[in-house]
Amino acid sequence: MSPSGEAGRSTTARRGDPPQHRGIRLGVVSNVGWDIRICFARHGLDRYIDAFVLSYEVGFVKPDVRIWRTAVEALAAQPDRTLMVGDHPGCDGGSVAVGIPALVLPMVSSPAQLRGFDQVLALAGI
Repeated sequence: MSPSGEAGRSTTARRGDPPQHRGIRLGVVSNVGWDIRICFARHGLDRYIDAFVLSYEVGFVKPDVRIWRTAVEALAAQPDRTLMVGDHPGCDGGSVAVGIPALVLPMVSSPAQLRGFDQVLALAGI
């Protein structure tokens, strides 16, 4: 598993420092059956993630509201001050049920294709 070309650029953002230096916490919510932290670490991206909420660990999958509540708790965040960014309307859009706005980016066929992470940075004021 490899990150998209935009992933590394998005985590260091436009100013070259991690989002956490600007008070932004990042979480990964995934319907996955294995520990993806290994992949994040392999690519040096784990240091940017404040919480991983993985379906195989918590026992429920997106769009179940419990996975979103778990993510909000893990990030010590408020739903209305959180943005869910994903690529699956049915699963990722489930965040809206707990008050988390969702930005669904297009699926792509190649990690080299742009998905619109620059728009995420703009929404975050980065």
